[in-house]
Amino acid sequence: DAVYVATGAGGKAFGLRDEMDLNSLGTRKQGVFLGGSVIGAPPIEAIEHGVRVSHSIEKYLKVGRMDGIPETYQERPIEKKYYSLPIGAEAFSRHSQQENGGDQAVGDQAVSEAKRCLKCDCNLCVDHCDLMLKFKTNPKRIVHDVQVTMRPMEKFSKRVASRLINSCSQCGLCQAICPEHVDMEDCLRQARYFLHRDGAMPEAYHEFWLRDMDFANSEPACAFISPENGEKAQYIFFPGCQLGASEENYVLKAYEALKKIESQTALLLGCCGVPADWAGDEELRQGVQNSILEKWKAQGEPVLILACPTCMKTFSRCMPQAKFISLYELLARHLPPLRPDQGTRKVAAVFDPCASRSYPAMQESVRKLLCQAGFQIEELPWQGKHVRCCGYGGQIHGANLKQVKDIALNRIGETPNPYVTYCSNCRDTFASEGKECSHILDVIFQIGLPRRAAPDLSQRRRNRISLVSQLTGGEAGPGRGGSEDMPEGFALEISPELKKYMNEHLILEEDVQAVIRHCEATGNVLQNKGTGEFTGHLPQGATTYWVSYEKSESAYRLKKVYYHRMIIEEKLP
Repeated sequence: DAVYVATGAGGKAFGLRDEMDLNSLGTRKQGVFLGGSVIGAPPIEAIEHGVRVSHSIEKYLKVGRMDGIPETYQERPIEKKYYSLPIGAEAFSRHSQQENGGDQAVGDQAVSEAKRCLKCDCNLCVDHCDLMLKFKTNPKRIVHDVQVTMRPMEKFSKRVASRLINSCSQCGLCQAICPEHVDMEDCLRQARYFLHRDGAMPEAYHEFWLRDMDFANSEPACAFISPENGEKAQYIFFPGCQLGASEENYVLKAYEALKKIESQTALLLGCCGVPADWAGDEELRQGVQNSILEKWKAQGEPVLILACPTCMKTFSRCMPQAKFISLYELLARHLPPLRPDQGTRKVAAVFDPCASRSYPAMQESVRKLLCQAGFQIEELPWQGKHVRCCGYGGQIHGANLKQVKDIALNRIGETPNPYVTYCSNCRDTFASEGKECSHILDVIFQIGLPRRAAPDLSQRRRNRISLVSQLTGGEAGPGRGGSEDMPEGFALEISPELKKYMNEHLILEEDVQAVIRHCEATGNVLQNKGTGEFTGHLPQGATTYWVSYEKSESAYRLKKVYYHRMIIEEKLP
């Protein structure tokens, strides 16, 4: 399968030296490598060739490429690849200067040698990254598995890392905490792009979120509200798709306040396109963002006011031509001082969303607003660039539901104090697990209590529709994607326990309704004569939903719901 030619000094090279890769030791002939003294290497270097070529051959056997592993190249700048503790180099330097009469040149050489030789086993990212802790892995191993996944060879290797690639929350902590700024977030994002282009991205991992993005950008949930005088806007408020879904008043109250600050403020409701980005579909993401850019350009390219840290991170990377500012910076500058309640100052911890790590002005603005409201802030262990993810990022639910829950519980356990955050996803994630958590807009505009339950997935859709209705003066109608009502005279009854299960497993009430309507209309349903329950199924996209229900004169009572990430091939009546 592969050959390493190492015939020694004066040995035969079989005409392979021309055009060979002196880094990987690969020749122009596929599967054949050449090295050692036959190409002029001294004895010690020839031994190193044997080590290096073993890595090159392993890569060739796995992915069919002859370019080797760059980390094994002899001339690599080792000091830039490994993190060496300063104390090692400094101690070496002091010793050398003492031994050599304090010669600075010798000391500098000692430091250089120390850095070259210390291949420190740095575990900073491994110790703090939720993904690496979960999979008990490290960046080098991840890159290795990603390479195999991207270029599997028939009968030799398979796509071993699809679940790992889609279990990354895309939070960016790895790069922020790494002394050498190794960016595994970008590595795994690029891997998602590749899987999508190669037709190998498991559709069910991201299907729900792409449906949700489609709904957020559809007519019932998307709107553009121009300034009242019809002139072009000075600002466009873009709250993102989840803020109004969590609580309509977050958007309504914030927009009202912004118009008082600057009357020429427009409002654009919709999604920034990050679900498509997380699903690896660059073309779809670009289409969504082009639509935003068209509206932005039509208004004369005003400043965008962003409420969602993830939108800010996405726009910064994908739409750098647009100027933007966080909602909380503007509110901190222009809102009159809040009047805190009398009595003991309330204690809270600010939970900075992971997408805020590059925006210190946003982080500080939220703290300013919270202090003005009479709160005493007790900071979490991780702040600034080292803030953590709540588990929502990267759409990892489909690939690793347990990981989502584990991350949320880990974050909750960092302090007994209630949280205040400025990401509706963080707020609702923690609220779903019973943590007292407020959005900063709850505090500013006195909207909701910290113990308020998070809306379920179907309620989030209804909230979006209601928000557009209130802003446009229209009537809230049904949304897209199977959200029609049940047959006339019938209601759908779902217990709180089942609703919680559906929310965790990304099952909409509309999905259940569609299955029941199909069963009732076609008769394609089984009935348990002992219990009277009906059981039926219906494929929707890449998922087949199963529903068990009881039927009374006026209602369908849901007994069980589950799904398979597969399509059952059958002839439906």
